[in-house]
Amino acid sequence: MEAAKGASGSATPVFLLSNAASNSSVEGFYLANFKDLKVHKFSPDRKVISTGASQTNLPPAKLQSLIAEDNEIYLKVLQLLDDGYGGVIFTGDPGTSKSWFARQIALRLADGDQELVKFIQFHPGYQYEDFVESYIPNESGGFDLVDKIFLRACEAARNNPDSTSVLVIDELSRTDVVRVFGEALTYLEQSNRKLNFTLSSGRSYSVPDNLVVLCTMNPWDRGVEELDMALERRFAKIHFEPKIELLRDALSGSSLSDERKGKLEQFFFMTSRHSNRLCSLGHAYFLKVKDDDSLKRLWDHQLSFHFERVLKNDPEQLALIQSAWNRIFHEE
Repeated sequence: MEAAKGASGSATPVFLLSNAASNSSVEGFYLANFKDLKVHKFSPDRKVISTGASQTNLPPAKLQSLIAEDNEIYLKVLQLLDDGYGGVIFTGDPGTSKSWFARQIALRLADGDQELVKFIQFHPGYQYEDFVESYIPNESGGFDLVDKIFLRACEAARNNPDSTSVLVIDELSRTDVVRVFGEALTYLEQSNRKLNFTLSSGRSYSVPDNLVVLCTMNPWDRGVEELDMALERRFAKIHFEPKIELLRDALSGSSLSDERKGKLEQFFFMTSRHSNRLCSLGHAYFLKVKDDDSLKRLWDHQLSFHFERVLKNDPEQLALIQSAWNRIFHEE
């Protein structure tokens, strides 16, 4: 927003608006609430690329899940859902591919239909208004009630009763789940699905029984204790642990010598059994390792900072970790 000088010398606020947005609710909101505001429209210096054909009537492309139907974790999720749980939480150390599995299993549950899969990542500032419903300004100067991602996932399920709609929540434990879900939390239980309850807006609502919620969380986050109390009866959990086999797979395409790989496996095993659980690392940390130099960069620019943070009050253990890493590069 700029200020222009009027004939009397007073400043008049000017709102610069792209022609493409000239009929938007943004323009209407400002004009309704700021009577002295002038709107100057402009055409942005950019080209609109057209494919030559309208795609509005094309069905959404399906994405192929990267996990097989006989995948152990996928089958376990199916069993837990069949047992009546409202959702499944993937919990475990960082780098154990929790988020990757959640996304791929969501795609397989939804038969690859992207319209039936919703993704969201929680953070400490996340609120009910970000997740369930909120009021936003409209062009007449008032406010409209808007469905957020949870209700949109519910509607996708309701509109496709013969399919499975999936909501993937990453970093579940980084916020206050009770506050974010509000009254909907109780109705995630399968026994309460399709029962009407009242949203904060006063609307009557229900959670369809073909909505699946998959979540990931770090078991060492501060809010985990409260999270467990809220969800322990409603959601099942699958624990992801660091696995040597997955580390070997991650390093299979690298040029590391067999000796180097063996020493790295020893380091990996040591950290996974460390008394400080925050020292435990998953195989995903090592996916970018191609050779000795990239392995050294992994320590210099990521792992060293991680261990310095989690062991800042235990310099003796930090020194042991650093020594164990240095042994990887010690030539016998």
